[in-house]
Amino acid sequence: MEVRNISGVNNLSVFYYNNKKFFFFGDLHNQNKNSCDQTQQCDHFNYHFTNVESYNSTCTTIGPMLIYWFTYNRNHDIQTDFLLEESMVEKNKKRTYYATYNKVMARRRHDNVNVLSTIFPFDNMSWMALTASILQPCFNNNKLCDFAPTIKFHAVDIRALDGDRVSPFALNFLEEAIDDYRPSLIIHDVIYIIQSLLLNNHLILSAMMDENGYATLIDVFQTIISPLSKSIKSLYQKQWDLMSPMFLIKNIKMHRLAVTMSKLDNAMANRIKTFILRLAKDYTQPLLSQFDSLVLKYTKYFNDEDETQQRDTLQLLLNHAMNHFTVLSAYMMDAYVLTKIFLAQGDEVIVYTGAYHIEIYNLFFKQFVDPVIETPTYEHQKCIYIDTLPEILPIQTYRDYYYKM
Repeated sequence: MEVRNISGVNNLSVFYYNNKKFFFFGDLHNQNKNSCDQTQQCDHFNYHFTNVESYNSTCTTIGPMLIYWFTYNRNHDIQTDFLLEESMVEKNKKRTYYATYNKVMARRRHDNVNVLSTIFPFDNMSWMALTASILQPCFNNNKLCDFAPTIKFHAVDIRALDGDRVSPFALNFLEEAIDDYRPSLIIHDVIYIIQSLLLNNHLILSAMMDENGYATLIDVFQTIISPLSKSIKSLYQKQWDLMSPMFLIKNIKMHRLAVTMSKLDNAMANRIKTFILRLAKDYTQPLLSQFDSLVLKYTKYFNDEDETQQRDTLQLLLNHAMNHFTVLSAYMMDAYVLTKIFLAQGDEVIVYTGAYHIEIYNLFFKQFVDPVIETPTYEHQKCIYIDTLPEILPIQTYRDYYYKM
């Protein structure tokens, strides 16, 4: 049976451009509910995640589909680049957070269990996160990867380093401050940092993408940190210190994003920069114009509140700001992913990130070419049906080959 259902994804798009095929799969994180396999038989992993199991039906979950696809491409020498929203790691180091998954698998190996669909190791794990764990040898050390060197694996979440947030827009350190210090002593610092990052977002993003941007980033940071109280200044310095491994020396010091973009031809690099900066400008202009009224909304009665209420008020304000800075950090990752896409050498490029990131990549690609397939983002289901899918993505061919080897 031809596969027309893909379980575990929230959107899907395909583009043909410059004699390459680009496949985009989107994920809504921290959930695996409402997948196709809850209502139909879909190819899945066994309980120990050592084999894929097939019903030979019209449905497969994305994990087995990738295994079929990688196996076929490897054995047919189809050069492929696979970009996954996965945390960065320092060179020659392994991701420590795989350890939790590995402990669960070690316990499972002692159980003789037969399953009818994939049983996730954690309830709040999405297929994208599970894919990273299953393929961890390919991200930890390509030499141990079953699909290397034909399939090249790229971790593309430049906002994170082994799970730590290393974006200049990360404000998690302020949560610690709200817990540890009297709210009345830090409220002005919190508001000032939020406003400063909003005002300087264009400068920060530009500097992250610029080979000569390191000095600008440091100047912005020093300007923001200078008037802060000693306690907040120390916490903010620690946050910036987390970013240190992301700055590489290539003749001069620059962010990893700038290093990668410098490998692109100037026309495409500038096109990506312009696109990202336009998105950020359109997003932040309303926030800046409404900033004073927003702060007043949250802090109007701050001086009349007791300390516990003041902490809650500051946390609500910070949560609101962090939601917006998450978007700006996402644009940083989007610039990196788009750069990696156009640097890819493979005949096929497979991108698997958050669903809203995929919407951004679709928007960029549609400047050049119409999509072959583009689904909407299904927010309440991880199940996509496309009647014409076999004409574009021959999963049945990959699956037949896998089981006949």
